[in-house]
Amino acid sequence: MRISSLQMFNVARNSMAGANKEIMRTQEQMSEGKRVLTPSDDPVAATKILQLTDELANIDQYLKNIDIGKNNLNMEEGDSRRCGECNSAHTGNRCGSREHRRADGQGI
Repeated sequence: MRISSLQMFNVARNSMAGANKEIMRTQEQMSEGKRVLTPSDDPVAATKILQLTDELANIDQYLKNIDIGKNNLNMEEGDSRRCGECNSAHTGNRCGSREHRRADGQGI
């Protein structure tokens, strides 16, 4: 079987294009600082990355919920302290009034 110059040229050109593509891919990975750019690069690693991303999102939500809970607790403690201060500091009609007792009951 005879190999023509055109066939040799095409094989060499295709090989150089493939090598150039690999070099570009490696450069892109280096510039991005990521080993996995698309899920097809490494399906197992891509799956693990998705799992870890989900876990981080859950942890962030838990932290937000904790902050909200702490803020709510601090607000309730502040309300009960203010009410307690009012009840202990004032014995006049203003704190002992029906409206104040109703507000205290709603606060609790």
